[in-house]
Amino acid sequence: MTVLCGCLATVLPLAFAVWMTAAPRNMWRTLASWRHKDPPANEPSGAAFALLRLVGATIVVTMVVAGIMLADAVAGADDDGRAAYQDCVEMHQPLTEAPAVSPAPGQTAQPGVDPPAEEQCADLSPTPGS
Repeated sequence: MTVLCGCLATVLPLAFAVWMTAAPRNMWRTLASWRHKDPPANEPSGAAFALLRLVGATIVVTMVVAGIMLADAVAGADDDGRAAYQDCVEMHQPLTEAPAVSPAPGQTAQPGVDPPAEEQCADLSPTPGS
């Protein structure tokens, strides 16, 4: 359901913006001319239609760029999550012998006592249970 709402919230405005860019006069006739007794006499000027084209093109370009940036951010976040999980697992590998130096503040590194690294890093796991 969320995907459907997201698609409608993206595709419908994009379709209207493309329509506004490609055929502003047709858009006016379809959506606004019915309000006038004599539509041809009340049709907007050529400059108004040119402005509609400019606004429509701006919306289309903005939506395409935002979509590309969003897709890149989502893909990057997934990669960053995997890297953070791997770093956490490596940092929490069980010790095979007593540490030569005391652990950092907040860490309790004791051989055979710490829970498995995967358990300690479960909140960073890119996929639950992996």
